[in-house]
Amino acid sequence: MNPQHLAIPGTVRVEVGPGGLTQLVVSNDHADAAVFLQGAHVASFQPRNADPVLWMSPTAIYQPGKALRGGIPVCWPWFGPHPFDARQTAHGIVRTREWTPVESMCLHDGSTRIVLAYQHDGVGPWPFKAEARLEVTVGRRLTVELVTANRGDEPVTYQDALHTYLTVGDVRQCVLHGFDHAPYIDKADNHQRKVHAGPLRLTKETVSIFTRHHGTVEIEDPVLGRRLIITKQGSEETVVWNPWATVASTMQDLGTGWSEMLCVEAATCCDRWIHLDPAGEHRTRQTIGIA
Repeated sequence: MNPQHLAIPGTVRVEVGPGGLTQLVVSNDHADAAVFLQGAHVASFQPRNADPVLWMSPTAIYQPGKALRGGIPVCWPWFGPHPFDARQTAHGIVRTREWTPVESMCLHDGSTRIVLAYQHDGVGPWPFKAEARLEVTVGRRLTVELVTANRGDEPVTYQDALHTYLTVGDVRQCVLHGFDHAPYIDKADNHQRKVHAGPLRLTKETVSIFTRHHGTVEIEDPVLGRRLIITKQGSEETVVWNPWATVASTMQDLGTGWSEMLCVEAATCCDRWIHLDPAGEHRTRQTIGIA
């Protein structure tokens, strides 16, 4: 579908971005942002007079059918490897699909909202009829809400995640608050189950899934001289990830940029699933701002 009906003079424009990928570019009094139709991928968010909040890899590969490294990839309807078929694409089916542009609007507070949708017909590795809708609100803060609706006649079971890459000055100097006494699965240490204590500082490859975690996360960034505040609703886990130097060097689309990014993801994953009855709906929301 032609996305030109989402254009708003002076606020939302439709552009052909890198690799020929169509993107919606937002510019309002609060911030600038960009969203690709492929994957409903939020690629940038930069509040006025501030450093970028989202991180895109300088070696990201922009081409049709290729998942982008950075920004906010949407993981749906599973997280990580397919639960039963290792041949399937990691993190679901929608990251490389073209989403349908639904609407754009200017809100009363000067924010801008863009809505994209993806219809799944139940064919393929996930046998359910469902709609995924991404609502992106660009204001002083960035709010991304993934809405899943059961469009079939049987219950739906799925996982999701907003796989958010954040810009930091140096991940080795950042301090994360909000995980004191939080249980987690340490995937970088043979999936051991542990409990974290105190502030969180990353010193090596980190793949930590904080289970039953619903609270606010605050990131102190002394290099950029700011604090990022991340809140969420509708997700059961919070994932903290950085591949560190050795693993990053094996990733063509990440490479040396690993020290300037940190993933904090709203997710329902691992042994947790979302269940929807026919006509049921679920919302996973993440809001990111500078304190």
